[in-house]
Amino acid sequence: MKGTVKWRGNEKFEALTEEGGKIIFGENGIPMKTLLLSVAGCTSIDVVMILQKMREPIEGLEVEISGERRDEHPRIYLPVACKTPSERIGGSGRVNRPVRVRLLATEC
Repeated sequence: MKGTVKWRGNEKFEALTEEGGKIIFGENGIPMKTLLLSVAGCTSIDVVMILQKMREPIEGLEVEISGERRDEHPRIYLPVACKTPSERIGGSGRVNRPVRVRLLATEC
């Protein structure tokens, strides 16, 4: 993947992907929020793909993510919590194991 980020003045930046997708970053830590949500998005995609390979019916999926940042610079995330309440997935009881495994994974 390739992309570019262009400064558009003040605290506004425009991020472009090679496919033409665009994200506008501004003040209030939007890039860091996007990073956190990207982890949840990647996890969601993996869980759905795992369940589809298992031929499990999926009624829905919701991944909750939270993270706190350090007060001092660099303002990296401290441990991040990512969870999927099983009642928000649907399907059979076989769903729980692949979801747990994916949420514990350290890669995306």
